Amino acid sequence: MIDLLICGMFIEIVDLIETIFKLKCMKIFKIILFCCSLSLFCQNSYSKDIILEEGIDHSLNFEFDPLYKKTLHTSKGDKIIIKDYYIWAFDDGDWQIGGKLHLINDDSMGRRTRITCSISPAEGDKFMMIKKRMSVRVDGVIGDYSDQGGLKIDPCNISY
Repeated sequence: MIDLLICGMFIEIVDLIETIFKLKCMKIFKIILFCCSLSLFCQNSYSKDIILEEGIDHSLNFEFDPLYKKTLHTSKGDKIIIKDYYIWAFDDGDWQIGGKLHLINDDSMGRRTRITCSISPAEGDKFMMIKKRMSVRVDGVIGDYSDQGGLKIDPCNISY
């Protein structure tokens, strides 16, 4: 009889330990889940990064995405990445007097499709040593957008 009583108490103790363990694990799991969801919320609520595979995507978005222009107008100060930006021309007026060098893509589809990437004077010096049409990766901040001047990325960093 005592053996059955001890065995029953042992089972109850094991059940109690299992319940405590499950509650602690569940509590830890809930905390981890809460932290992960909070992290995702923080990353997405303040970030409106624009990522384009190619510079031509900018032109095509005007034709196929009616909200694209609104996105550009409301994204001043947001990060933009263009993975394949083709430098068609440059404006070195400011660079010649110590300012930024302005790289320009092919805007043959209209001025609103122009993307001007304004790089630092030091980066401008490096580019002017090469001084040729080429594709680069662009990481920068949207400075402005207008139908007359296109998209201005300033500051802008390029990777060869």
